[in-house]
Amino acid sequence: MNTGSSPGTCAPRTLRVARRLVGLVVLTACVATTDPQNAERSRRQLALASSMYNDQNDVPGALATLETALELDPGNAEAHVLLGYIELGLGNTEEAETA
Repeated sequence: MNTGSSPGTCAPRTLRVARRLVGLVVLTACVATTDPQNAERSRRQLALASSMYNDQNDVPGALATLETALELDPGNAEAHVLLGYIELGLGNTEEAETA
């Protein structure tokens, strides 16, 4: 199967998704939450999700925790990026694009 990329390079769609994730960080970094308590809770959920993903390899738990983080603060750029990164790693490029 020809993916359109050379060995050791990223496929064009993967690069497009990565660029969108970086753009999302830039755009959402300017969005302030209206509730500082929810923003803090969201940051804690993000830290928990990051630990679940990186230290415990608990992908389902990390995804659920990120959803909670984004419900608390939809403007949490880091949560969007981690969600997109995980989805991209799972091969879910469409979900990664919308994360």
